[in-house]
Amino acid sequence: MTSVFPVWAQSLRALIVRREFRTDTITSRSGREQRRALRVTARKYLEFQALVTGDLWRLLNTSMVFGQRTDWYFPDQSRVVSAPSGMPVGNSVTVSSAAAWLIDGAKVILRDGSRLEVYTIFDVVGVTVTFVESASDDWPVDTLICPALLGWLGGEIAGQALRGVMIDLQFSVEVDPTTETTEPALAADATFNGRDVWTLEPFAFRPAAITYAQYREVVDALMGPVSRFHPIARATRLWRAEFPMTDPDDEDRVRSFFENMQGARGEFYMPTFEYDLEPKVASAAGSSTLRVSGTLTEETYSGSTTHRAVAVKYADGTIQYNSVASMTTNAGDTVITFVDIWDQQVEVTDRVSWMPAWRFATDILETQWLFDFGAPPTRWATATPTLALLEDLGVESP
Repeated sequence: MTSVFPVWAQSLRALIVRREFRTDTITSRSGREQRRALRVTARKYLEFQALVTGDLWRLLNTSMVFGQRTDWYFPDQSRVVSAPSGMPVGNSVTVSSAAAWLIDGAKVILRDGSRLEVYTIFDVVGVTVTFVESASDDWPVDTLICPALLGWLGGEIAGQALRGVMIDLQFSVEVDPTTETTEPALAADATFNGRDVWTLEPFAFRPAAITYAQYREVVDALMGPVSRFHPIARATRLWRAEFPMTDPDDEDRVRSFFENMQGARGEFYMPTFEYDLEPKVASAAGSSTLRVSGTLTEETYSGSTTHRAVAVKYADGTIQYNSVASMTTNAGDTVITFVDIWDQQVEVTDRVSWMPAWRFATDILETQWLFDFGAPPTRWATATPTLALLEDLGVESP
């Protein structure tokens, strides 16, 4: 019988949830890509560090004799509800919220201190969950309930021990593929020109990592002239940022977006969230042009295949997406004509961002969770995807 792993991620110590697809990418010399997904469902991995003391250390030390060659049930602490009224002897409980992962057939873990038990959901009606199994003892108020993940410990677990007192260990877990009961992916918050739009903004005061890399072929005989060739017209741009997930639904939105893209296979729009185009003068509501100082914008982007859309964030916080119809120069400025008219007046202080086409640069989405098991318990998370600008990869926007 599979047991529940006794060590969980602890307060204010990170739990990393990593999802990984697998994409086969064929890239031509000019940088154009053909991509196909080799996995329909992402693999899932957990990593956490825990300080283990006393009886729990002795239990863990004994369990590790055979613990890495057998499967365990691990808690998915990134998805948790509670039982505000507890659960009396029986098989029915009222939960704090009707979470999407509470579905028929799913296995969950109930926890109260060191008491850990696995139950199988038989039926869910609103916030009332009925289990296949019955509890032999009462569960107290605010018992925690989270999904049970069937998985395996990593082949090597390392840490530091103070003899007879404590041990600090780093755990890694591989969730058994196809054993996790997952809820359907959510639709994107917005779509534009037939593509999903990534709408979650990164942390404003944490630096994003940006890499520009130009592919270059060099012919060098180690004497005399050197010839350089650039079959890919533009530099490759990789962008990695932290996205806060303060709302309980944010994690589901990010996870669903990544799953809908199937990792690096899919393509989507995302604003740069920068003041890329600074209007020289205001553009009236009902008009469809934007005047930008200088001609550099037209010289750089008039032939772009992905810088064909913008996202305008108005002063009231609303956002409008619009497609570029054409660019011209006039009196030393760049005049951009758009397909649609402006819903509001575009002020010179409004944020006008390019909204190019992107893909995930890797098949990995990593989410870091922190927990505070105080009263009441809280949790918060950040996601750190790496994105690749598609124009650099030879993919055209519609």
